[in-house]
Amino acid sequence: MTCGARRVVIVGGRPDGHGRVVIETARATQDVKVMGFLDDAPCAPTVAGAAWLGRIEESIERCRDQGMSFHIAIGHNPTRRRLAGLIVALGGTLATLVHPRAIIFESAVIGQGTLVAAGAVVGPGARVGTDCIVNHGALVEHDAVLADHVNVSSGFVSGGRIRLEEGVFAGIGASVLPDVVVGRWAFLGAGAVVVSDATPHSLYVGVPARRVRVLGTDEAPRTP
Repeated sequence: MTCGARRVVIVGGRPDGHGRVVIETARATQDVKVMGFLDDAPCAPTVAGAAWLGRIEESIERCRDQGMSFHIAIGHNPTRRRLAGLIVALGGTLATLVHPRAIIFESAVIGQGTLVAAGAVVGPGARVGTDCIVNHGALVEHDAVLADHVNVSSGFVSGGRIRLEEGVFAGIGASVLPDVVVGRWAFLGAGAVVVSDATPHSLYVGVPARRVRVLGTDEAPRTP
């Protein structure tokens, strides 16, 4: 860790979930000091060695005033979007975290508050938006676009020039063929192979992926 390390608070860290991935990713970098975590649910006083600093909404301004930025460690896309909006509205800054064993090509762009985990690859010309998750071993190919609040799971594979619109969730091992557009807040089941444009707010499963139902607001079904 360098002397000028970014001081980052983890929002929503849990000992048995995505929070642990985020905390250990942050610690693997050379320019981040994890100051602790914020969470509204009762939990242990420490998560992966990080201290609980308080409930989320009532603690943001205090942490902001102490020069801390924020990374949201919650996999549920609608919740992450809500908290990102709250943090920014209260004058906070979203911290981007990239594991040193991820590969980010020089011409790729990574948005604020996004996590790129170990083993992930973000190819030439790719653009990843604000508050996204690119999980372990995911491949975001050349010129692909991931809009804000997208979450692609471990083993996700994209072809070139795809577009995942706002809030898309892609399950473990899902794939999207080149030039395909997946509509806003769609959910791709584990192992789904999307071969043509996908409708917003819909659940897709299978090979090739088929639409099985419309999703309600803030719904995040389990992958089949």
